[in-house]
Amino acid sequence: MTIIIKKKTDKKEIDSLLVKFRKTKAKKSLRSVFGIFKIEEDAVALQKKLRNEWD
Repeated sequence: MTIIIKKKTDKKEIDSLLVKFRKTKAKKSLRSVFGIFKIEEDAVALQKKLRNEWD
């Protein structure tokens, strides 16, 4: 991200902007995605089947 600092910006405002950037956001977990797609056949055969659809 980019912070635009103008000449009129106070030191307090700059510090508050920097504090906002320092806070780390919680990383999203991919656990909810795993296991949704059930594979009934061999993985290699499935890949060949899916790639063949593009031709």
